[in-house]
Amino acid sequence: MFIAKHIVNRKEFKMKIEGLNIGLGITGSFCTFDKLIPELEKLVQQKANVYPIFSTNAASMDTRFGKAEDWVSRFEEITGHNAIKTIADAEPIGPKELIDILVIAPCTGKASQIQNYIHFILISFNTFYKTG
Repeated sequence: MFIAKHIVNRKEFKMKIEGLNIGLGITGSFCTFDKLIPELEKLVQQKANVYPIFSTNAASMDTRFGKAEDWVSRFEEITGHNAIKTIADAEPIGPKELIDILVIAPCTGKASQIQNYIHFILISFNTFYKTG
């Protein structure tokens, strides 16, 4: 069984992957898509439920790294789930609690700038539930 290791505040945590519902947010750094495939396959082999969630550009732009349609099909084939490609398709994710964790990959450019905001939200969320 694959165990993911996380180091947070110098403490190591292990997380079971099997049965985890993972939203994979795929952004427009097209040159890294081929590097995502082996990692995605590892997650699926370890029985994680992975749901591909494409940004608008990632789902629609053909580049020198491949056609968008081919990439979407490949991710769908590996995961066994239809790609989420629109805001309307993505809206039920939160209210229906469809995923346990969201991974944004690749996380470059503008996508990487949200990390400080997300970190703030998580700290606020944890503080609220510990004290309130």
